[in-house]
Amino acid sequence: MLSHNMEWWTVCDASWDIHDAQVVCRQLGCGNASKVLIGAHYGQGTGPIWLKGVNCTGEEASLSECSQSPHEEYNCDHSRDAGVECTGQFRLVNGSSHCSGRVEVFYNKHWEAICDKDLKSDEAQFVCMKVGCGKMLSAPKGSHFGRGHSIVRLTLHFWGDIEEKNCVGGEAAAVICSEVKLIGDPDYCYGRVEVLHNQTWGTVCDDSWNLKSAQVVCRELDCGEALAAPGGAHLGAGYGPIWLFDAECQGNEMSFRYCDLNALEEHSCTHEEDAGVICARTRLVNGPNRCSGRVEMLLNGLWGTVCDDGWDLSDAQVVCRELGCGEAVSAPEGAHFGKGNGTIWIHNAECLGTEVALWDCKKAMHESYECRHEEDAGVVCSDLHLMNGTSPCSGRVEVFHNDAWGTICDAGWDLQDAQVVCSQLGCGKASKALGGAHYGQGSGPIWLESINCTGEEASLKECQKGGWGEHSCSHSQDASVECSAVESSVETSVHLGVAALVFLALVVIVAEAGCGKMWQEEEEEEERAATLSSPLNWPVLVIKIHLQVLWSYSQKEFHVKSKFKGMYFEIYLSHYNNVSFYTYMLLLKMVNVLLGIVGFVMFFILSVC
Repeated sequence: MLSHNMEWWTVCDASWDIHDAQVVCRQLGCGNASKVLIGAHYGQGTGPIWLKGVNCTGEEASLSECSQSPHEEYNCDHSRDAGVECTGQFRLVNGSSHCSGRVEVFYNKHWEAICDKDLKSDEAQFVCMKVGCGKMLSAPKGSHFGRGHSIVRLTLHFWGDIEEKNCVGGEAAAVICSEVKLIGDPDYCYGRVEVLHNQTWGTVCDDSWNLKSAQVVCRELDCGEALAAPGGAHLGAGYGPIWLFDAECQGNEMSFRYCDLNALEEHSCTHEEDAGVICARTRLVNGPNRCSGRVEMLLNGLWGTVCDDGWDLSDAQVVCRELGCGEAVSAPEGAHFGKGNGTIWIHNAECLGTEVALWDCKKAMHESYECRHEEDAGVVCSDLHLMNGTSPCSGRVEVFHNDAWGTICDAGWDLQDAQVVCSQLGCGKASKALGGAHYGQGSGPIWLESINCTGEEASLKECQKGGWGEHSCSHSQDASVECSAVESSVETSVHLGVAALVFLALVVIVAEAGCGKMWQEEEEEEERAATLSSPLNWPVLVIKIHLQVLWSYSQKEFHVKSKFKGMYFEIYLSHYNNVSFYTYMLLLKMVNVLLGIVGFVMFFILSVC
């Protein structure tokens, strides 16, 4: 509002732009203009409307120096009151836009530069936030945008505290901020997308807006994976110019400005079509793919890790669900994917496994516990599995998408496609690519058709394919695979196990006939205590376990339970997934080795007898 003739007047938003707002901010000593607001954004005023059609160059000392159009040209009322947002105490000068330049602070009624020596990334990010820009991209040293006119003697601390101190070298700090930002909750990485053009922030039309474009925005803002790309002003309608439409990104660009962008001159878009993004507040880093790695979480614009105290598969399942990565396979502890840095945000996560996001779980925040980065938690997820096969490395192919498992149509399904599946599951080479619901018909959605892999992709989702859910198939055409490497290993282990079992049984029969009386005990308690010391009891127990292991393999479940002369042995894994399968394989091989060792011991005993 302006004071005129002892009255406060408002300004009409007709032709109101960033240059007009810049003059207002300068006149008030509030730094640079960061946002132009129209449509009575801060509420309708009262009294006269003094200025209509104001036209500033941006260099004027006060708004009264700007030219203006005749009042009669505009039909203004208080629903069109203009507003501004200024950067306040901070500004960036001498850069290519108001989102890059030398950092200056309004201190003791003067603008002064900040010392670059002590400017950390946290402080630089704070400056970007205060001047109304996106994430901090870099903080060049050595007076990158000039030293300015004042002596560099101020140091900026996190959250804006200023300190006078000697600046060794006397170089001025600089910051380059992103010219794309999210309006909603940028600290938590979701909101309406806005881009900076001609020193003015504007929105993006949702024409052609998709997850690939959202992924680029999330990457540029250091916000992890894109989870959704809502259009239709789902995250709020903007105001001011609509700068872009038909933004086409490949998804791998490092910045939104590298996408194929169509600037709007004349358009039919309205702010009811503003595009937005929702990025994940959780990410997995330092793993072999996007669905495995060290767990990191975003809080107050900063990424931190999760302590492995109490970390288990239920917690990992929530992370996998949040990232759209399917099921949790394991929950590695002890910085399995390397040590992180920064704050350890969460300790003792206690998820039920049904929560939508890790932040929804019961947890202790970082102030409550002491934990080191040697204890950073990790997750391994899988968005692909095989169903109804003779082992985890054969069966009907199912993929996880939109919170649901679905099948793949066998149209175009070949050995190259099957190879990617086998490689992704760690199952070696593909031996067969089967169609016609060879391993039974699935249920639920048919997610993909006409997949075209080269065989070298790390994931089935990297192959060329049609749109998700777009098909002309039925479940009678569900695709399947058989992988060779692990299958042959299983069969080899089983055959060796059977041979060793027969061999050991013969040894036991002969040994019992020749030497059995050497280890007889009169009392049951003494017999129980002698179980481990009696060599004849070893093969009997091993044989019982081995028979149950072989039976569990044939039944595709893993439940080994044995009780023999006071010894109790039980292993149970409820889900016959890849983890339990490989555990089973390891046990099978260990039992085979144990059989061999016991056999040699028995031969030695026979020779003594």
